[in-house]
Amino acid sequence: MIDAAVEIADEAEAPTLGHSVWPLLLISLAILVGFTMLQSFGILAESAKAEMHLTDNALAVVQGVSAAIPLLLFSIPIGLWVDRRNRVRILIVMAVAWTLGTFLTAAAPSTLILFFGRMLTAIGTTGGLTAVLSLSSDYCRPDQRGRGLLGPNIAKAIGVAAGFTVAGLLLGAVTAGRLPAMFGSTSWRSVQWMLGIGSAILILPLLFLREPQRHEVEAGPGAPFKVVWAEAKARRRWGLRAHPASWSAGFLSTAAAAALLFFVQPWHSQHAQNGCDIESLETTGAVATVIHMDDAPHRGDEATTVIWTTEDD
Repeated sequence: MIDAAVEIADEAEAPTLGHSVWPLLLISLAILVGFTMLQSFGILAESAKAEMHLTDNALAVVQGVSAAIPLLLFSIPIGLWVDRRNRVRILIVMAVAWTLGTFLTAAAPSTLILFFGRMLTAIGTTGGLTAVLSLSSDYCRPDQRGRGLLGPNIAKAIGVAAGFTVAGLLLGAVTAGRLPAMFGSTSWRSVQWMLGIGSAILILPLLFLREPQRHEVEAGPGAPFKVVWAEAKARRRWGLRAHPASWSAGFLSTAAAAALLFFVQPWHSQHAQNGCDIESLETTGAVATVIHMDDAPHRGDEATTVIWTTEDD
């Protein structure tokens, strides 16, 4: 009875979705901007390759390895950081990271600096997504988390599409002389400068965001392995329904990246049009995300995040 009373009291303290519209919109905008910065270099890669005399292997490292390293080395540390510290501040740090990474990409004098610029952008974006998903779970009640997570997930898909589309449109405009070059730089660098400045402006509202009280976990970081396993097993039916849609969104995003290799050729004046072609693939990914989130459970016990741990009794 005591445990039940505590659980009800904790749930009553969680805000409703209607009271958290603005915070959810702010963090959704932030993650949209982050993924736009992350994906923007893809359509500029051919121009950067020509200017910096990069080999295909060097370009592959700049685009691929720089994105893989954050996932491999920083995912777990950032996840633990999000579990234990102020997530709004972490999101701000990550937003600053992806913005600085975009500026570093624009100013890169060498392949090594270009690599670090792309890696810094990837660290900020992937780490920011972790903080955003955790915040979204606490900006609404447990039975509303499926809908609460919908905005950030759609924003992520839109951001990926915008990275190709916006960068392509800007590149076409700068190349054609409709927009001035930034700081006397080349077209693709000017696009990165413009995107970085836009990111710096759009992340400013995060300074007014407040950290919500934590409600997103039942089994905390110190829970025994068997408790975590029991929680995961209790949610197996939801996982079997939700993961196929989530995978389809990921596959479509990968397909868009693969299609970019076909579309991006030395046709500098046609970047904007091909950016729109890529957007159609990413829009499909956004639809898959909606299906995935719509299938999320509406019962609080199944919508609660479980923190994985290997700690023994």
